[in-house]
Amino acid sequence: MISIKILLVEDSRISAKFVLGLLAEGTTETYDVTVAATLAEAMDQLDQHVFDLVLLDLMLPDSSDMDTLDKARAKAPNTAVVVMTASAQTHTAKEALRRGCQDFLIKGSFDGNLLRHVIRYAVERNRMEMELRLKEQRFEDYAEAGADWFWEMGPDQWPTLFRHERGVSRLPRDRHRHLH
Repeated sequence: MISIKILLVEDSRISAKFVLGLLAEGTTETYDVTVAATLAEAMDQLDQHVFDLVLLDLMLPDSSDMDTLDKARAKAPNTAVVVMTASAQTHTAKEALRRGCQDFLIKGSFDGNLLRHVIRYAVERNRMEMELRLKEQRFEDYAEAGADWFWEMGPDQWPTLFRHERGVSRLPRDRHRHLH
């Protein structure tokens, strides 16, 4: 069984209980949910714990709109964020997505199935994005390191000679079998 650790940042007790109720409906996942009523409480929780996902209300007593999202993303850049708001304005959703949230939910317009679906795939997309960033960084590191190397092809069209500023080395022919 999958367990997803969620920080629910919601100042309305009624809305928080509603979301908790939706998450408790029949599901194969389990959710470990921590609730924060203010951005300051959320920042404290993010300092103390690692979460898979932040369900974030944009309008809080101590923060509002995109400033809320920006601060949450800055505090936990590797954590998936799903924004929840009462605003149904398309430009708000687009701006939140542009600033790095995984998805956008309009309060009162989603049920338990949609909420669980959004959570599951936001966490998975975030995991894949993190893997991609790591691979891109490795590629950049290799490309930077490889800029000093020269490969020469042997008569069998296999790279046999590497030149580097520190010297020359030969790639054994039998190594070719191990590289495929």
